[in-house]
Amino acid sequence: MPRMNVLNTVEREAFDWPPVFNSLQRKQYFDFPSKLRRIAEDLRDPTYRLGFLLCASYFKAAKRFFSPRAFHPRDVEYVARQLERQQAALLTIILALCNVDTDYGG
Repeated sequence: MPRMNVLNTVEREAFDWPPVFNSLQRKQYFDFPSKLRRIAEDLRDPTYRLGFLLCASYFKAAKRFFSPRAFHPRDVEYVARQLERQQAALLTIILALCNVDTDYGG
């Protein structure tokens, strides 16, 4: 039986790759709920955190999963910056608490 072509070449390409977001959509789809962030924080490797959050966002947008090789560099960079800011804020809080503790003891 011959193979039925449901999608043309352009549609197939669009289906096989994650959606391309503009800046407004990127802010919308990469705005993670606190529960999802907590799950990501439990992942030890930052690469896994990044991949998990990207997968969740692409799934939210396209209702399907994509290979990490298909992730768009701009999206990877955007989420990585979010994670760096989160790490920097956490480090600032920890350092502030350490200073309070050392000042208190001295």
